[in-house]
Amino acid sequence: LETEVLLIDEVLAVGDLSFQKKCLGKMEDVAHEGRTVLFVSHNMHAVTMLCSRALLISDGRVVNDGPAREVIQDYVARGVEESTEAEWSFADAPGDEIIKVRSVWLSDLAGQRVSQVGVNDPLIIGIDFWRLQPLRVSASFHIFNRDGIMVFATANLHHEPWWDMPTESGLYRCRCELPGQLLNTGPYYINAYVSRESNGKAHAQLREVLSFEVIEDGCGRGRYVGPWPGVIRPILNWNAERLGSLSDSGAIS
Repeated sequence: LETEVLLIDEVLAVGDLSFQKKCLGKMEDVAHEGRTVLFVSHNMHAVTMLCSRALLISDGRVVNDGPAREVIQDYVARGVEESTEAEWSFADAPGDEIIKVRSVWLSDLAGQRVSQVGVNDPLIIGIDFWRLQPLRVSASFHIFNRDGIMVFATANLHHEPWWDMPTESGLYRCRCELPGQLLNTGPYYINAYVSRESNGKAHAQLREVLSFEVIEDGCGRGRYVGPWPGVIRPILNWNAERLGSLSDSGAIS
């Protein structure tokens, strides 16, 4: 490791948590010694945390060079075009000999396809797929924000009624409702998967297949008009009460 330039390629994609922590620690040590670390990764959160500068390369050419967060936002914007629905014929459907995906979509509660929702509005994410063999499978969605950070992942693996569904081959539909008052404003994109329940093997993987934007609707703001910090924006139960006068509380004697 005694080099002027240390090239690290997707090191966080392998090994257990302990190994990854060692790698991260070593990279930080080398960087603090004044040497250059070239960190290649699709883990946007790691790039944001580790790197002060980023290069975006497309078709072998540098298309952006600047602060890591700004370049990552450019990368996400380039890779995700507005998409509320994707559909395939059986012959062209993504998947394998177990699963083929017919369609994925975004809609409101009335079934209308949408690309924008207010902070207060729920959103439906749906996927239709052909199950070609009688195996128990599960659908899941990964939601990412503009920085490429996974906000959360959700699956119907542990949803109790799912266990009562038939396992025969056929056409199936899974829908997930994202509640309002959850996500903060901004663009998001979705990865969709259909995996085998027993071992988690993904039989269909659709990366950056859908995108949407959460827009400001004034929900939960009161009189505050500034930017709302944080990845999520839930409205939680609060309580406020007067406990006594200033003299009663000892503030004034």
